[in-house]
Amino acid sequence: LHPRQLQELSERNPEAALAWVQLAREFAGEGFLKRMNPEFFERALDPRHLLELIERNPETTLALVQLAREFGGEGFLERKESEFSDVLRK
Repeated sequence: LHPRQLQELSERNPEAALAWVQLAREFAGEGFLKRMNPEFFERALDPRHLLELIERNPETTLALVQLAREFGGEGFLERKESEFSDVLRK
């Protein structure tokens, strides 16, 4: 799946995109997440998008955050946490 297609899928159907990533990780191993386009997680963890997804499907949101943690480590999530806080204050 091309990164652009994965991004489009995640915007239309986050659950399906997550399933694709999880399946690819199972077949390709842990290194798969390291080779993924960082833009996927940047956009998937956009605070406005996450707020909407949390209301629709909290389990998918949690799984997505866990994958992002594996992908980018704590620093990645800390940066996103700051963005999320900014959106909540508005």
